Amino acid sequence: MGEGGGNGTYTVASNGRTDIRINPAYAAAYLVNSNEAFFIAPDPCVSFGFGEPQAPGTITNSAIAGNYAGSTAIPANVQNVIFSGEFTADGASPTGNISGIEDIGAPSGPSLAVAANATYSISSTYANGKGWWYVNGNRAGIVYVISPSKFVVLSWAVPYYPSLWIFEQ
Repeated sequence: MGEGGGNGTYTVASNGRTDIRINPAYAAAYLVNSNEAFFIAPDPCVSFGFGEPQAPGTITNSAIAGNYAGSTAIPANVQNVIFSGEFTADGASPTGNISGIEDIGAPSGPSLAVAANATYSISSTYANGKGWWYVNGNRAGIVYVISPSKFVVLSWAVPYYPSLWIFEQ
Protein backbone atom coordinates (compact mmCIF):
# COMPACT_ATOMS: atom_id res chain seq x y z
CA MET A 1 0.00 0.00 0.00
CA GLY A 2 1.45 3.36 -0.83
CA GLU A 3 1.15 6.57 -2.75
CA GLY A 4 3.82 8.88 -4.00
CA GLY A 5 6.56 6.51 -2.84
CA GLY A 6 5.19 6.02 0.69
CA ASN A 7 5.11 2.50 2.04
CA GLY A 8 2.65 1.07 4.48
CA THR A 9 0.94 -2.03 5.76
CA TYR A 10 -2.51 -3.06 6.81
CA THR A 11 -3.96 -6.09 8.56
CA VAL A 12 -7.58 -7.16 8.82
CA ALA A 13 -8.70 -9.23 11.83
CA SER A 14 -11.51 -11.78 11.64
CA ASN A 15 -13.86 -9.30 13.37
CA GLY A 16 -13.25 -6.67 10.65
CA ARG A 17 -10.93 -4.39 12.66
CA THR A 18 -8.23 -3.06 10.33
CA ASP A 19 -4.86 -1.73 11.45
CA ILE A 20 -3.35 0.75 8.92
CA ARG A 21 0.22 2.00 9.20
CA ILE A 22 2.01 4.35 6.84
CA ASN A 23 5.15 5.15 8.75
CA PRO A 24 4.94 6.91 11.09
CA ALA A 25 1.17 7.48 10.77
CA TYR A 26 -1.45 5.11 12.11
CA ALA A 27 -5.20 4.70 11.61
CA ALA A 28 -7.82 2.09 12.32
CA ALA A 29 -10.86 1.03 10.37
CA TYR A 30 -13.79 -1.20 11.10
CA LEU A 31 -15.30 -3.02 8.12
CA VAL A 32 -19.06 -2.51 8.34
CA ASN A 33 -19.92 -4.57 5.25
CA SER A 34 -18.24 -5.65 2.01
CA ASN A 35 -18.15 -2.09 0.64
CA GLU A 36 -18.10 0.20 3.69
CA ALA A 37 -15.74 0.99 6.56
CA PHE A 38 -15.61 3.32 9.55
CA PHE A 39 -12.21 5.03 10.00
CA ILE A 40 -10.61 6.66 13.02
CA ALA A 41 -7.21 8.35 13.22
CA PRO A 42 -5.51 9.27 16.50
CA ASP A 43 -4.55 12.74 15.29
CA PRO A 44 -5.04 16.04 17.19
CA CYS A 45 -8.57 16.33 15.72
CA VAL A 46 -9.48 12.70 16.33
CA SER A 47 -10.54 12.44 12.70
CA PHE A 48 -13.20 9.82 11.99
CA GLY A 49 -15.93 8.92 9.58
CA PHE A 50 -17.28 6.41 7.11
CA GLY A 51 -15.36 5.63 3.96
CA GLU A 52 -17.38 5.73 0.78
CA PRO A 53 -16.90 3.49 -2.25
CA GLN A 54 -15.70 5.28 -5.36
CA ALA A 55 -17.98 5.20 -8.39
CA PRO A 56 -16.95 2.52 -10.91
CA GLY A 57 -15.23 3.41 -14.15
CA THR A 58 -12.63 5.91 -15.24
CA ILE A 59 -12.90 9.25 -13.43
CA THR A 60 -11.49 12.40 -15.07
CA ASN A 61 -12.20 16.16 -15.02
CA SER A 62 -15.59 15.64 -16.64
CA ALA A 63 -16.82 14.01 -13.39
CA ILE A 64 -16.72 17.41 -11.65
CA ALA A 65 -19.38 19.38 -13.48
CA GLY A 66 -22.49 21.22 -12.39
CA ASN A 67 -23.62 22.84 -9.16
CA TYR A 68 -22.22 21.85 -5.76
CA ALA A 69 -22.65 22.87 -2.15
CA GLY A 70 -19.26 22.92 -0.43
CA SER A 71 -17.95 23.39 3.08
CA THR A 72 -15.07 22.75 5.42
CA ALA A 73 -15.64 19.37 7.05
CA ILE A 74 -12.62 18.89 9.28
CA PRO A 75 -10.47 21.91 10.20
CA ALA A 76 -7.22 20.96 11.92
CA ASN A 77 -7.62 23.46 14.76
CA VAL A 78 -9.66 26.44 15.95
CA GLN A 79 -7.38 28.88 14.13
CA ASN A 80 -8.35 27.46 10.73
CA VAL A 81 -10.58 29.44 8.41
CA ILE A 82 -13.79 27.59 7.51
CA PHE A 83 -16.25 28.16 4.67
CA SER A 84 -19.55 27.09 3.15
CA GLY A 85 -20.97 28.07 -0.19
CA GLU A 86 -22.44 27.29 -3.60
CA PHE A 87 -20.16 26.54 -6.55
CA THR A 88 -20.37 25.70 -10.25
CA ALA A 89 -17.79 23.50 -12.01
CA ASP A 90 -17.37 23.23 -15.78
CA GLY A 91 -15.74 19.77 -16.15
CA ALA A 92 -13.30 21.15 -18.74
CA SER A 93 -10.18 19.19 -19.62
CA PRO A 94 -7.26 19.21 -19.03
CA THR A 95 -8.03 21.94 -16.47
CA GLY A 96 -11.46 22.43 -14.96
CA ASN A 97 -12.76 25.63 -13.43
CA ILE A 98 -14.92 26.04 -10.36
CA SER A 99 -16.35 29.29 -9.07
CA GLY A 100 -18.96 30.43 -6.64
CA ILE A 101 -19.86 32.43 -3.58
CA GLU A 102 -18.77 31.43 -0.08
CA ASP A 103 -19.31 32.57 3.49
CA ILE A 104 -16.12 32.46 5.53
CA GLY A 105 -15.61 32.04 9.25
CA ALA A 106 -12.22 33.13 10.56
CA PRO A 107 -10.69 33.96 13.94
CA SER A 108 -10.70 37.61 12.79
CA GLY A 109 -14.45 37.50 12.04
CA PRO A 110 -16.87 36.43 9.30
CA SER A 111 -16.88 37.42 5.63
CA LEU A 112 -20.09 36.88 3.69
CA ALA A 113 -20.77 36.37 -0.03
CA VAL A 114 -17.10 36.23 -1.04
CA ALA A 115 -16.31 35.31 -4.67
CA ALA A 116 -14.24 32.11 -4.93
CA ASN A 117 -12.41 30.66 -7.92
CA ALA A 118 -10.17 27.62 -8.33
CA THR A 119 -9.06 25.16 -10.98
CA TYR A 120 -8.60 21.40 -10.86
CA SER A 121 -6.99 18.63 -12.84
CA ILE A 122 -8.17 15.03 -12.32
CA SER A 123 -6.29 12.03 -13.66
CA SER A 124 -7.21 8.40 -14.06
CA THR A 125 -3.64 7.38 -14.88
CA TYR A 126 -1.83 7.40 -11.53
CA ALA A 127 -4.81 6.96 -9.19
CA ASN A 128 -8.31 6.92 -10.64
CA GLY A 129 -10.20 10.06 -9.65
CA LYS A 130 -7.28 11.77 -7.90
CA GLY A 131 -6.01 15.16 -8.92
CA TRP A 132 -4.79 18.58 -7.91
CA TRP A 133 -6.62 21.70 -6.71
CA TYR A 134 -5.16 25.10 -7.63
CA VAL A 135 -5.86 28.55 -6.21
CA ASN A 136 -4.37 31.54 -8.06
CA GLY A 137 -2.27 29.11 -10.10
CA ASN A 138 -0.67 27.54 -7.01
CA ARG A 139 -1.17 23.90 -6.04
CA ALA A 140 -3.34 24.11 -2.94
CA GLY A 141 -4.70 20.62 -2.32
CA ILE A 142 -5.45 17.10 -3.48
CA VAL A 143 -8.84 16.27 -5.01
CA TYR A 144 -10.46 12.85 -4.67
CA VAL A 145 -13.58 12.29 -6.77
CA ILE A 146 -15.93 9.85 -5.05
CA SER A 147 -18.64 10.11 -7.71
CA PRO A 148 -19.93 12.75 -10.16
CA SER A 149 -22.11 14.06 -7.32
CA LYS A 150 -19.40 14.21 -4.62
CA PHE A 151 -15.72 15.08 -4.30
CA VAL A 152 -13.41 16.06 -1.46
CA VAL A 153 -10.34 18.28 -1.27
CA LEU A 154 -7.52 17.82 1.23
CA SER A 155 -6.39 21.43 1.37
CA TRP A 156 -3.23 23.10 2.49
CA ALA A 157 -4.21 26.46 0.95
CA VAL A 158 -3.58 29.53 3.08
CA PRO A 159 -5.63 30.50 5.15
CA TYR A 160 -7.68 27.28 5.12
CA TYR A 161 -4.90 24.79 5.77
CA PRO A 162 -4.91 21.99 6.68
CA SER A 163 -8.50 20.91 6.28
CA LEU A 164 -10.91 18.61 4.50
CA TRP A 165 -13.47 20.16 2.18
CA ILE A 166 -16.57 18.35 0.92
CA PHE A 167 -18.47 19.29 -2.25
CA GLU A 168 -21.76 17.57 -3.02
CA GLN A 169 -24.65 17.95 -5.47
